[in-house]
Amino acid sequence: MRNLQNVTSDYLSKPTDFAVQVVGSWGYGKTYYYRKTLEPLICNTPTVTDATKKYKPVYISLFGLKSFEDIATKIVMDFYQSKYFKAYFSKRLLRKRLKITQSILKIGLRGFLNFKRLGSVNDYLTDIKTIGENVLDSNELIICFDDLERKDTALKIEDLTGYINSLVDEGIKVLIISNDDLLLKEGDTYKNLKEKIIGISVEFVPYAKETLESIIKLRYSSFPVYAKYLTDNIDELLNLCKATNYNFRHIIYALDSLHNCYSKIKTEILDSGNDISEKLQIEFKPISNLTLALAVEYKSSLLKYSDLKEYASNFLFLHELLENNSNSSNNQKEKTRLELFLEKYGIAKEGYYMYTSIFHYVTAYDEFDTAVFISEFKKHFNLEKGKVLPQYELFNLLSYQNCFNLTDEEYRDKTLELIKYAEDGQFAPADYLSVMHYSERLNNVLGLNLEEVKDKLLLGLKKFIQQQPTSSEISFTQFEMSGRMSEISEINRQLYKAGMVEIKKFEEQKIKDKLQAIADLITHDTSEFENRYRSDNEFRSNLSYYSFFNYLNIEEFVNKMKLSDSQTLFFLRHFFKDRYESIQKLKDEFESFKKFTSLLSEYRDNLNQEESNNIRKYVITEFVESLSNIIKVGNQAFEQQQMMQD
Repeated sequence: MRNLQNVTSDYLSKPTDFAVQVVGSWGYGKTYYYRKTLEPLICNTPTVTDATKKYKPVYISLFGLKSFEDIATKIVMDFYQSKYFKAYFSKRLLRKRLKITQSILKIGLRGFLNFKRLGSVNDYLTDIKTIGENVLDSNELIICFDDLERKDTALKIEDLTGYINSLVDEGIKVLIISNDDLLLKEGDTYKNLKEKIIGISVEFVPYAKETLESIIKLRYSSFPVYAKYLTDNIDELLNLCKATNYNFRHIIYALDSLHNCYSKIKTEILDSGNDISEKLQIEFKPISNLTLALAVEYKSSLLKYSDLKEYASNFLFLHELLENNSNSSNNQKEKTRLELFLEKYGIAKEGYYMYTSIFHYVTAYDEFDTAVFISEFKKHFNLEKGKVLPQYELFNLLSYQNCFNLTDEEYRDKTLELIKYAEDGQFAPADYLSVMHYSERLNNVLGLNLEEVKDKLLLGLKKFIQQQPTSSEISFTQFEMSGRMSEISEINRQLYKAGMVEIKKFEEQKIKDKLQAIADLITHDTSEFENRYRSDNEFRSNLSYYSFFNYLNIEEFVNKMKLSDSQTLFFLRHFFKDRYESIQKLKDEFESFKKFTSLLSEYRDNLNQEESNNIRKYVITEFVESLSNIIKVGNQAFEQQQMMQD
């Protein structure tokens, strides 16, 4: 931006009656450039009226300002807080004061009156005839108005025009920094402003590489390892700048986000000798590029935590299928958000993987967790003790990028070996659809019996599912969503449907086991049940969603309650009362609930025959009455529902 420096120097070197404007989009680094380049230039330039004095810059952001009083106050505050005016404070007075001329008072009167802690204006004012070396005059000032387009609507553009015009009439140099595209939407009003007071308008076109290097130096000089990493990858950062239309505010946010992840990964994984270190060293660049891209999207308000599902699906085999199947109708379809994201930031589909640990961090959902990241990394690259599992090495060899380098014999042997691994249950669920595709692609060049292959793969998928404990957190989402794609073949769709039957059985059993565990917990450890109910959101969600009461051994539960203390009984009473405010929940568990109420009523009746235990009698009686009221309300609701159906 040497032209802008030349324009500024020329502007300062001669008498003028106009302002200079610097225009450019938000985030381009206009303010940063002013602070780091133009301000030093201004401070080293002699004034037109007195070569012994240098210009004094006053920076005013108009963001949110509603009146001239706000502007004047900020101008006066800059007088007394900026390092550029320290020389004008009188050392002879106990209170440091700046002596000013009437022309200065004219532009800042409201500010002096508003800035009450400065004292009387007369203490600062001097007659123009008595200007000395410690007296500030308007000819020394250059006022930079930034964020013109972000002023409050109460401050009208035409009034602001008049105010700036009065400044240039006083001989004050004025620099305006703004986003011209937004201001032009105000129509003729803003155009009149430009014609009336702006003599020169310069478009700010940043030198991306110089700006990045400056940001790295100033922001991360105390972190030399990270600064070197950024410098070594400056080309990737330049591509990021281009994708963000050179919005350096967003770039800085992204670099700060990556810094935290980089520091933890470097310290806790790469430098600690973790078994994934070697592989991670190779793969870290695309991971850092993904982190930067996600952070920029979040800072731009184009991404939020709830979007994770749209970005987390990694259908690698489908990408290959769509790109290599000329009959695919997908070319006519609108691109997904994920595809647009990958295209925008130049991320290759075949190398894409969404790390939820990174997504959670950049969307401000959670701190970056290296343990979760390590688990995801191992899962993505199918690592065991830092090495890729042999069955997934085959996947790599048979990918579209590599399979054409194989001989016919090698292609056949490796495909059959892949099928054998799958038959033994050695792949994750979605990979079975990939194996089926690999077996049938290229018009079934191997001449395989695809029905037999499908049966073998289904057998292997069953083995994999049966090997999983129902307490595991394994997800079948990718398998489910992949099978819904219209582009997969009929034989693959058959494998998908049969696989979904097995997955459904597993998920149903998983739910049953989870509910049985909840029922056992409330029966045998009511205190822990209460703790989890109060502090564990997922636990409370499961209670709300599922009908666990049907899994309860009610006789055993009531017997346990007979041994419980009053505090536990109070909790259970309120728990049941809150739970069965939902009529639908009561309907699903009504028979179990009535049986529970009946057994507890019998216990109450037996207690009432005793002469002691009066407090316990009261607690149990209140409990039974609460349950009975729930049954009464439920019966009325169910009768009304039945009448409406009839």
